[in-house]
Amino acid sequence: MVKMSRSILIGVGVAIVAVVIAVVAVNYWYAGRALPPEIKIGFLVDLRDAVDQNAVKAAQLAVREINEKGGLLGRPVKLLIEDYKGEVPLAVSAYEKLVTKDQCVLVIIGKCAEFGLAVQERGAQLYKEYPHILMTQAATAEFTDRVLRDYEKYKFSMRVVYNTRDQIDFGIQFLKYVKEKLNIKKVALLYEDYAWTKIYRDGDPAWGYKPYREYLKDLGLEVVYEATIAPGEKMFLPIFEAIAKSGADWIEAYACAYIDTITMAKQWAASPARDITLHIGWGAPALPAYWNWTGGACLGVVVCSPNVPFELPPPYPSHKEFLEKLAKEGAAYTWMSLVYNSIKFFAAVVEKAGTVTDVEKLIKVAEQIEVPGTLGTIKLRNDHSAIFKYPPYQVIVWGQWQGPGKLVLVWPPELAQASIKSVRELRG
Repeated sequence: MVKMSRSILIGVGVAIVAVVIAVVAVNYWYAGRALPPEIKIGFLVDLRDAVDQNAVKAAQLAVREINEKGGLLGRPVKLLIEDYKGEVPLAVSAYEKLVTKDQCVLVIIGKCAEFGLAVQERGAQLYKEYPHILMTQAATAEFTDRVLRDYEKYKFSMRVVYNTRDQIDFGIQFLKYVKEKLNIKKVALLYEDYAWTKIYRDGDPAWGYKPYREYLKDLGLEVVYEATIAPGEKMFLPIFEAIAKSGADWIEAYACAYIDTITMAKQWAASPARDITLHIGWGAPALPAYWNWTGGACLGVVVCSPNVPFELPPPYPSHKEFLEKLAKEGAAYTWMSLVYNSIKFFAAVVEKAGTVTDVEKLIKVAEQIEVPGTLGTIKLRNDHSAIFKYPPYQVIVWGQWQGPGKLVLVWPPELAQASIKSVRELRG
């Protein structure tokens, strides 16, 4: 048997130690790449907009609550805000930065379809090299219809928010209630000229949806006036004068949200159509400050997703408590539940999947999981769009301005705090 010299043994030992150190170092390096110390969530917003300013507060609240409970998989969550200033090219470039440089596993883009669709196309190109999830706060059905048409290309896309077909379904139910309560017969129909309202104007034959005017006719309502409003429009008086002459007893501006609804309400209240109840989609009219912004001209205005606290039965988190916490952040708006719930849904998916790096697994879990949210149970359809069909799935609510600072819930009946009233009745 050959005996090794002491120097050889020492050399072998040193070599073994060196190998062990190298293996540990390599594993540590790879682990460091796969498991960065923070899980990053990117949020693309237009900070000039009051709604998006509120959305940032809701997102920050959700992230802070997650971190206060130990983060995700034992790791802290960091929220990165990018302001795209209402410009599509800026939105796309900011999105690229969040995905490639910042390595966000989730990116959320705020309201307005044009931005979400442009970002989504870029994301489809980035996904293979930079797997991530993209969520939108815009309602346009096209965002998630793409998932159905080309799953492999767009599977990273999803939303906890309702889509435009949900809006139409709920809008028809709400109008049926209004017809019965206020005995309306003739309707003036207004749309804003954005991508998300195309389904209202033209329908969606692929899904069997008719133009919105046809659904109104099915309810026995006569459409006596119809107009499309350009983005940036400031002069609404000619429209309201024509509506007054048309004999309408309801102004259905449900497909309006991003135009100047503050100026719209002021000019409506000063126009010959001031006694015809005005229904605006959502946005500024849903905020507590809208009364002061309009100088009280919004009395009688009806709005979707109002900033009004309400409670759903357990196991849902308290919507009232959410609004109270949001108010402490200096923000408010029921629509912000959708931003808050988006991040909480993602957190539940990560915890269920047990990973943040295997995005394919995250997507599969997201397709199956059900999560209690502040508006009902969050569950995705096969197009990655959340189901809105309460109970048990999420609900869309309506409110009305019935006095100074008094925005009350009027629909659905099981959650209503007051009955809807005509603007004439409210003005006495």
